[in-house]
Amino acid sequence: LYLLSPSVLNRISVRPTSIEKEIFPEMAKAGELYAFVLPGFWMDVGQPKDFLTGLNFYKIFLLGQISIHWGGLRIVTFIIGMRLYLKHLRNKFPWMLAQGDYIQGNVIVDESAVIGRDCRIGPNVVIGPRVRVENGVCLRQCTVLSDSVLSSHSWVNSSIVGRKCSIGKWVRIENTCVIGDDVVVNDELYLNGARVLPHKAITTNVPEPDIIM
Repeated sequence: LYLLSPSVLNRISVRPTSIEKEIFPEMAKAGELYAFVLPGFWMDVGQPKDFLTGLNFYKIFLLGQISIHWGGLRIVTFIIGMRLYLKHLRNKFPWMLAQGDYIQGNVIVDESAVIGRDCRIGPNVVIGPRVRVENGVCLRQCTVLSDSVLSSHSWVNSSIVGRKCSIGKWVRIENTCVIGDDVVVNDELYLNGARVLPHKAITTNVPEPDIIM
């Protein structure tokens, strides 16, 4: 991460310029460049796939199961780390973990969310405020943001559902789909790796990864 004063712009010529190769070396010579190593966990989660992965890595990090170094992340043991994290929550912070026969593994459900009958939720699922999950829904490795509705028997895996979305009955969403805010997905559709921009209505299948604008 770079934190720069606006005065840095005065150093940049009106031509293609590499700030790392041209500007920073000059600032270092002038004694105007500094570095600070932040404590704790950091990961670039600008891409949806990285966001979903980052959720799991962060949980492991809380138990000290990830080593951080200049080359990136070294996972000691992902599966063992997750099990240790769950055990840690149950022993120390049981109120943070959702409970119920329909829960499988590590699941966080906002207290204002409503979960229907015969659902299967988990592992590694986060359900936001005022979400409504209807009967028979299956959620795995996903995040559902606030005020969304997942209609009966829908299936979401390794994906992100935005705010105020309406997911129809018997819909299948998988392979790192990203559903923008206020999106409507009609009944009985299949979305594979779809990136759907906000305020769209999906009326046909998306069988291959695609951007829906």
